[in-house]
Parts: sequence; structure tokens; C-alpha cells
Amino acid sequence: MRNNKPSLGKFIGQQFENEHKRFKLLAIISFVLILSSFIISFAVSSVASGAIIVGDITYKELLQNLKELFINLGVGLIGAIIVFYFIERFLGNKLLLFQIEEKSRLNVRDFLEDMKDAKEVKILDIYMHRLLINRFTEVQQALTEAVTINQAQVQILVANPRSLTARERAENILKIPNYKELFPNAPTPTTVEYILEEMEKCLRLLQNIYDYVNVHLSNSTQVKEEDHKLQIKLYNVPTPIAMHQCDEFAYWSFFPLSKLSADSPQLKIPVGTPVGEILSSKFSELWQHPETEYLSKYLNINKLDSKV
Repeated sequence: MRNNKPSLGKFIGQQFENEHKRFKLLAIISFVLILSSFIISFAVSSVASGAIIVGDITYKELLQNLKELFINLGVGLIGAIIVFYFIERFLGNKLLLFQIEEKSRLNVRDFLEDMKDAKEVKILDIYMHRLLINRFTEVQQALTEAVTINQAQVQILVANPRSLTARERAENILKIPNYKELFPNAPTPTTVEYILEEMEKCLRLLQNIYDYVNVHLSNSTQVKEEDHKLQIKLYNVPTPIAMHQCDEFAYWSFFPLSKLSADSPQLKIPVGTPVGEILSSKFSELWQHPETEYLSKYLNINKLDSKV
């Protein structure tokens, strides 16, 4: 069960968000009042001059009155637009900053629940051990609901097990004091090659999910891989960060030497903030990197069966 008690930052953010809505409502009311006042002013001036009662206003005078009306109305409209711009551009970003939260670790259960309702999911990790080994069925269900019900776009980036990046990470994993809890069947002594084999096992689990979601449920065997709702790629270049994103929020962390990324402190950052945009751009760069390849291509080249 989730902890529904709001954090201080989230509480403050909610208060500012309420003020933000009040400002927008005030701007709308102001604009309507401006429009109404000019229309009433025009009608009153016309009545006062006898134009509406007597009907002796000339065509030239009518055009002049309309011209003045629309000039004043235009000034009011520009003012309202400026108010909207400053509210959205400056106050809006400050509101998002108040929604940044620090977490001691990735709450996998909450992330999977968020994934079910998401329209966009992005994951950047070494090999998603916490998700795939411990919660494979839940991950498959969450991705299935996201893709088939919400028509979500899902992009998953994990390390190529045969890359230098993966080998370096495997060496760091062996330095984790309790790494045997992560790999209870690991031999003694545990080698780097064993960790790399575990990474490939996670890749086969990912391919099973990919086949189930894209092929079995969608009946889309003829669709190009880049057109699937669920896409999985392998990266070969080093990256210092991990990301787990559902819609407008993403959890970011570094790869610590003594922990898995999911077990390390996380920052929950709105992707619409300047910091969030910079971090999100790093994901896009890695996704489009020339050395990044689709998982299915890796499995075919290395003749690996997707069944675990």
C-alpha cells in the first residue's frame, strides 16, 4: 500500500499550484471584464449621442467608434496575453521546482502502478535486475496494460552485456558487500563472467516481454520494430545515470559503486523543468546513438535463445 502522506515539498507545491489556478482564473475574469466594459462603453456613448435612439449617427462616426473600440480592446487583449505568458513561463516553472522530491531508493511497486496508467514510459538502466528478476510477472502486466490499454509509448535502454560499460559495472557489482543476496545461486568465487551471464538472462526476459506485448497481444508480426509501442535497445557507451520515467515525472540516480541503481538515492524530477529537460535529452541522445542497437538484433547476432 502506498504512503499517501504528502512530503513538505509536495505540500508546498500543491499550495502554489492552487495559487497558480487562481491567477489564471483572475486573468480570464479580467479579460472578460475588459471586453464587457468596452462593449458597454460603446453602447452608452452611442445612446448618449442619440445614435441608437435617433438613428442619426453617420457611417463615418460609426466606423470611428468601432475603430476606437477595437484599438482599446486590442490593448486589453495584449495585456491579458502578457499576463498569461508570465504566469505560465515563470510561475509555472517555479511550481514544478517545488515538486522535486528526494527518495532513499526507487519504490518499484509505486513505479509499476504508475506505469499501468502512463502514456509514456522511459527506462535507462544497466540491466533492470530489481524489476526483472524479482518482479517479472508484475513488470510484464504493467507494460501490457500501458501498451494495450493506454496505447503508451515505451522505450527501454539497457547495457549491452558484451560492452566495456557492462563489464565495468559487473566488476563494481562484485564489490557490493551483500551481492550474494542479489545472486543467491552465484558460485564461489563469483566471476565477472557470471554477472555478465545474469545480464544476458535479463535481456532474454525483456525479449519475452517484448514478444508477449508486441507480437502476441497486438498481432503485429509485420510491423517494423521502430514502429512498435514497446521498444527495447542496448547501449554500448558509458552513462553515469539511470532513469525511470512515467509521463511527466522521472526518477534519476547515479550508478553507485556499492549499490544497484534502484537501491541508491533517487531524485523525482518533473521532466518539464530545465533540469528535467537536460536529463531527458541525454536519454534521447543515447537512444539515437549510432552504436545503440535493438535487442532483437543483438540476440540474433549472438545466436541467443530468448527463452530463459
